[in-house]
Amino acid sequence: MTPAEVVGRDAFVASIWEALERQSILLTAERRMGKTSVLLKLEAEPPTHVCVIKRTLQGIRSPDEFVRRFVADVEGASPGLLKRSFGSRFTNAGIKKIGSTPLSVEFTPVSKESWKDVVAETFATLDEGVDELVVLLWDELPQMIADIRDDHGVAVAREMLDVLRAARESHAGIRMVLSGSLGIHHVVADLRSKGGMWVPTHDMRAVDLPPLDEGFAEYLAAELLGNEEIRCDDVAAVARAVALEVDRIPYYIHQTALHLRSLQRNGNGETVSVATVRDVVEEAIANPLDPWELGHYVARTPIYYGDDAQLVDTVLDIVASATAPQSTEAINELLAAHQKPPSVERLRELLDLLCKDYYLRPRPSYAFLRSLVRRAWLAKRKL
Repeated sequence: MTPAEVVGRDAFVASIWEALERQSILLTAERRMGKTSVLLKLEAEPPTHVCVIKRTLQGIRSPDEFVRRFVADVEGASPGLLKRSFGSRFTNAGIKKIGSTPLSVEFTPVSKESWKDVVAETFATLDEGVDELVVLLWDELPQMIADIRDDHGVAVAREMLDVLRAARESHAGIRMVLSGSLGIHHVVADLRSKGGMWVPTHDMRAVDLPPLDEGFAEYLAAELLGNEEIRCDDVAAVARAVALEVDRIPYYIHQTALHLRSLQRNGNGETVSVATVRDVVEEAIANPLDPWELGHYVARTPIYYGDDAQLVDTVLDIVASATAPQSTEAINELLAAHQKPPSVERLRELLDLLCKDYYLRPRPSYAFLRSLVRRAWLAKRKL
């Protein structure tokens, strides 16, 4: 984790630690915003009274697999804690051996419910045995839940979220920071019974990871220009242009700097100007090889919206092509020119989801949240 990767995040990380004193956090983050760097910073720089346990949950496809990793992580963070508590409650649930790596944890469930008993016992032991506030940094939780749903069914996936909620409610000395690339709202909606109000994260505070502040974005761009020895006609102006062209998103600031370096070293060697930056960003957007993977915003709508994907695509076409923000009523009228429009209530629901998925700015009128994503949408959809 280099300084450039976490530039400008000190205040945000401090706000997370302050919030964790009161409740667990659901960290929502737009793609490429630097979520992983923030989690690494939380892990690397905890307050003195905090014990941090970090785990990326992607790739875990069963409750039993989650148990092995959770037990190993707790044993690794507090050696001997679970071993000292090793007794009938663990063995009756199927734990035969405890170690600090998943492979060294032997878990042979005695029933389909055994994983719940082990998770509950591990949380209780952790809460009782560690004097510090325990913070579990769990990345890609929504993806794990979706994979468990696919492999073991809706009921098991719901139970996993319910068990974790019960642990948060029962153990005052434990907090969670849950995050993921896949929006938790899509996973919960998939698991919720029709017309139901099940919300397994209602006890958590949702915190959105924003782009870098303008000053920090320009500072990051200037540092990268200097580190890469990119010759500019006006470093401050070029750094400002880099930050603004990519909406102050850290990943794309890095990518723009790398592209400028390649252009200068492999091209004619001319100094970089504001116009050069604009050309580089436009080239990345239009490039059919899609080096920045901006096509992801188009490709993911069938995954996120299922049968509504075509309708969602048309809504985004309308908003992206408009020269001004569009009201719900205006969007509905324009939809009628393409297809039978949905009810206004359903359209509002979809627009709200598009805001949660970082496509649009929220009501009363809708426009793309990021200029970069709007330009990419127009290019990829050939509008």
